[in-house]
Amino acid sequence: NALVSAHAAAVDGDIITLSAGKFTYNSNQITITKAVTIRGAGMMADTEHGIEPTSIDCSVIIAVAEKTEHLKLEGICFNWVFYGSGSLHILEAATFEKCRIKELKQYGTGSNNTNRINNCTFKNCVVSNAHIVGSGIIFENSYLHSNSIANNVTARNCFVRGQEYFRRSNFTNCIISGSAHGLEEYCSAAYCLGIGSDTFNNLGETIGCNTVDTNVFKSWDDATNSDNLSAESYELSELGLQYQGIDGTQIGMLGGNYPYNPIVSIPRITRCEVAEKATADGK
Repeated sequence: NALVSAHAAAVDGDIITLSAGKFTYNSNQITITKAVTIRGAGMMADTEHGIEPTSIDCSVIIAVAEKTEHLKLEGICFNWVFYGSGSLHILEAATFEKCRIKELKQYGTGSNNTNRINNCTFKNCVVSNAHIVGSGIIFENSYLHSNSIANNVTARNCFVRGQEYFRRSNFTNCIISGSAHGLEEYCSAAYCLGIGSDTFNNLGETIGCNTVDTNVFKSWDDATNSDNLSAESYELSELGLQYQGIDGTQIGMLGGNYPYNPIVSIPRITRCEVAEKATADGK
């Protein structure tokens, strides 16, 4: 209930900081309608410093229209994120950074569903089971796994695996694992690696792409475990490092301008030492 109370008291532009631990709500549903920044302690446990992740265990419905301020979510593990609700049927200009999203989809069902996600950015995220309808959606240095459908996506330095259908999407410096039926002819790829001999067969345009085997990763098992969120999971083998992206850095999540790092960017207290006596008289 703490998150719900904080959201109710907040105004656009406010910052809500969540502690490590699990957050839930009695109705099993939290709705975010304000353009706030919500920061957690991280999407994965930091065993080195003894910090647990911030997890939201109920459904989160996000319906924030375009405003001067923008919604930003960082360092949180979500079970379910739904976009659009009621009259606010478009999620506009939101940023997800260092988040784990186990399911991302439109709120509601049916062929007349008008809920959309527009001009949103996912950076250093791990996203599964995504149904993305909208435009101007950018994924940077992120892992997209088992996506059911995605329209108008731009992916840079991502690992894309098990996709069903991408439409009118562009991939640069990505590693893509999946068969050709997942990428339609209106998609394009530049300096990407395809794990599978027919990955790029249907694409309208490819530049500098190569087909490779799973041994481009140091460990295929680690790289394909979407619950294994450490940066080490996505390290490339010596073979994989032989390929360079359009910018001269390695292909995949650890290259580019924003190499994948699940640790949150906000300052955290990881160690504190207090002297037994601050002064000679013991005060």
